[in-house]
Amino acid sequence: MSGFRSHIGRLSDEQISFSFNGQSLSARVGDTVASALLANGIQVVGRSFKYHRPRGVNSCGAEESGALVSIGIGAEQEPNVRATMQLVTEGMQVSSQNCWPSPQFDLLAINNFFGSLFPSSPLAAGFYYKTFMWPAKFWYKLYEPAIRRAAGMGKVPDQADKAAYDRIYSFYDIAIIGGGAAGLSAALSVAESGLRVVLMDEHATFGGQLLHLPKQQQDLEQWRQNTIASLKAADNVTILTNTVCWGRFDGNTLAAHEVVDNKVRHNFHKIHAKKIIIATGAIERPLVFANNDKPGVMLASGARKLLNHYGVAAGRQLVVFTNNDSAYQTAFDYHDQGLPVTAIIDSRQAPSKDLMAACEQRGIHVHKSSVVTKAKGWHGVRSVEVAELKADGTLGASHDITCDLVAHSGGWSPQVQMASHGGTPPIYDEQITAFVVDQQAADTWSVGAAQGEFGLQAGIKQAMVAAQAACQALACQGGEVLIPAEDINGELNIDPLWAVPAPSKQKNKQFVDIQHDVTVADIGLAHKEGFISVEHMKRYTTLGMANDQGRTANVNALAMMAGHLEQSIAATGTTRFRPPIAPVSLGSIAGREVGEYVCPLRRTPMQEWHERQGVVFVEAGLFRRPQYYPIGNETLDQAYVREAAHVRAKVGLCDVSSLGKIEIVGPDSAVFLDRIYVNLFSSLPINKARYGIMLREDGYIYDDGTTSRLADDRYFMTTTTAKAGEVLSHLERCLEIDWPELQVRVSSVSEHWAAMAVAGPQSRATLQLAFPDMDFSQKALPFMGLSHGEYQGIPLRILRVSFSGELAYEVYVQADHGEMVWQHIMAMGQPHDIIPYGLEALGTLRIEKGHLTGAELDGRVTLADVNMQRMVSKKKWFVGQNLMQREGLQDPKRPCLVGLKSVDPQQAIPTGAILVNENKLVAGCDKQGWVSSMTYSPVLDGFIALGFLTAGQERIGETIYAAYPLQDQHIPVEVVSSHFYDPGNTRVKDQ
Repeated sequence: MSGFRSHIGRLSDEQISFSFNGQSLSARVGDTVASALLANGIQVVGRSFKYHRPRGVNSCGAEESGALVSIGIGAEQEPNVRATMQLVTEGMQVSSQNCWPSPQFDLLAINNFFGSLFPSSPLAAGFYYKTFMWPAKFWYKLYEPAIRRAAGMGKVPDQADKAAYDRIYSFYDIAIIGGGAAGLSAALSVAESGLRVVLMDEHATFGGQLLHLPKQQQDLEQWRQNTIASLKAADNVTILTNTVCWGRFDGNTLAAHEVVDNKVRHNFHKIHAKKIIIATGAIERPLVFANNDKPGVMLASGARKLLNHYGVAAGRQLVVFTNNDSAYQTAFDYHDQGLPVTAIIDSRQAPSKDLMAACEQRGIHVHKSSVVTKAKGWHGVRSVEVAELKADGTLGASHDITCDLVAHSGGWSPQVQMASHGGTPPIYDEQITAFVVDQQAADTWSVGAAQGEFGLQAGIKQAMVAAQAACQALACQGGEVLIPAEDINGELNIDPLWAVPAPSKQKNKQFVDIQHDVTVADIGLAHKEGFISVEHMKRYTTLGMANDQGRTANVNALAMMAGHLEQSIAATGTTRFRPPIAPVSLGSIAGREVGEYVCPLRRTPMQEWHERQGVVFVEAGLFRRPQYYPIGNETLDQAYVREAAHVRAKVGLCDVSSLGKIEIVGPDSAVFLDRIYVNLFSSLPINKARYGIMLREDGYIYDDGTTSRLADDRYFMTTTTAKAGEVLSHLERCLEIDWPELQVRVSSVSEHWAAMAVAGPQSRATLQLAFPDMDFSQKALPFMGLSHGEYQGIPLRILRVSFSGELAYEVYVQADHGEMVWQHIMAMGQPHDIIPYGLEALGTLRIEKGHLTGAELDGRVTLADVNMQRMVSKKKWFVGQNLMQREGLQDPKRPCLVGLKSVDPQQAIPTGAILVNENKLVAGCDKQGWVSSMTYSPVLDGFIALGFLTAGQERIGETIYAAYPLQDQHIPVEVVSSHFYDPGNTRVKDQ
């Protein structure tokens, strides 16, 4: 493509500089990367996904599927940017993608050679599913790494992205999506009502198809500028350019992606609107012929906008190929600006007389009943092969026409994605050969080209009707909008041509989806192999999965599929439109909540003490909890083994402040807890604690913890760290919705209390020294007992509970005094050699004892799965009771909790390993369960684990295998009781 700057267009004459693949180039303010590259004569922008064929600019909008580039370098690099949508800024660095060593010479273009030589090559449709299947052992070591290196387009930077992204939440009366003539008119009508309105468009300039017109059409250009000025002057109008609305969700919630500037790269807009007007316009469809992907083949509308808006001629010798009236305007505009138009190739037998007269007046030759069968050239178009299209659909004689630009048009497809998100699937309209909105969602109107109305005045009138209806629904009156005196005829007079018949012995590819290299032959192959559903065809061929989300490819592909099925396009239907409809950066969705800001960091009251001891922290829920306290150069493994052994022999102190803490108060508190927990709590005496398990409504375990009774009408509940907030919400929902008659109040007191566990044989003696006024004897404070006391006038609440399998206590004190009490216990415990221990040692202690955490209670297990079905009270009803009786949850063959000991005590059992009967793991083997937790046990001097095994309780004593395919490990393990240590609980209860 020999592009050049023909005039200024609508841009200013201010010059800026940028670089492409290291070459310094100039651009004008307002240029996109695509228009700037073409203005500098750049033909080849990158290479295609699969065959690595040369790719150039093939449109001028969001539908671009050829010119994908990377912007920036290093940590700021952004891959897969559509060159047609990215404005050039001063000093911008642009680079090609998917090519090496350069876009002009790409070694992987050998894929195209083999694809042409062997039409049924491994790169044809479904090659992922049919290739690299044997031998299986090559997959992880050879095939997958090779595919990952070759797959994709741009490269994601290795460095952390330092750019800022923001999230914006806003509320409007009416949201208008699309800033063409219809969208502008609707916005201005609503603005005059006084209602709050937002108008958004994915391009940098409002106007839509008006920007395709020559600036010399002054009446329409002035109408566009005046309308925009009126909207900018209105206080109740928010204008968002460079903003694509990519999804509609429940409650008229819209999601939009805004490209901003260098300070904030992208904004994510979450917009709540009472009414929605969709004016997203239509996208021109390509024609399908051999080599229609070459640089120099471009949608006619793209070539026209480049010329009239950006002042860039996309080539020096133009051929127009069309099956409808709209592309003629591109030929006329090029001719009227002194640029050669070699010919118009029209597949129809009888184009309109007015168009023929206009062509004759300009001296443009029209080839009727003819088609372009092939584009010729190497890195760009140098000529086209043109053949007669006979009435029976066969080809006649052919000849070549010299050109460097093919502007083609296969019709127009209304952009129905946003309307489909909230309504029913679109229906096929035979008159315009495209899909249109069927039934609109509530509070929604589609107008203009988005509804299949391509005429200018008719679209504006449709938009005004919608705007006034939306205003009236909100008890307001929309204003009247001046309709331009000049109209644009929207009649297409289209004669569908879904694919040009291929000449005999034709080996050149006809592309349907240009970005994913999906060809006409691929669709035929998918049909032959039984993929007759449109959804299956999409996934098998990868058609419509790229940046343009099928905007240009879908209708042509569906028509071809309908032909194979020998049924209508309407009967074939279309794929489901799902958000996002356009590329959206993950950064915009995350906003500024990344890294350490991804969620609020919570600290326990003893955090600073831990830091002073040089502790190593680990994230646990929202908390940073001490993982281990290294001495000298100790590793994690050395430290936690030492800490766990010390607790078993002497005494240790652990920070458990992260546990959720909830107070339940009210005369119906006991009744409430009986319904929440599977076991009985109304019988719990005052100053006693009880372990409880609560279920979800579907019968699976939700959470566990201890609850203490402080008074007849007052309980103190503890939850797991991870479920603290969720359990509180669950309790509140039950009281508000399920049992509003109960007189109960639940309150989070998690931040009120600091909590610390004192565990080990010397824990009683340590606490007696620390709090001599309290009685910690077996009689005064038995197992699961609760005692109240004071330290320097500060209230204490001490529970005798154990998560370690040792004599242990939990000390609760007001958070402000947590560190002081912690240090006091540490000081008083020195005679007994007290040490702090972290989460890793706590995990070892609990696994040795067989206690559960979130690793086991992962939302998939039942009471029977963890051998706790005997906890269920038969005296009451509780949440989950009904559905826990389901046949599937009562199956005795369900995997249940067991202990696992490595046959070789020094061989670790990886968490997540799959339990199998044989010393191998192959596809289709009988998987028996999984490993949920593992540790090295200093007491047993070997590696142990907890896991879930099919019919596990019946298999104690068996030897099975823990298979871990990521490291090709098959570890023999013995199935044992999950209670490795002190199964009779004598160390916990009888001291």
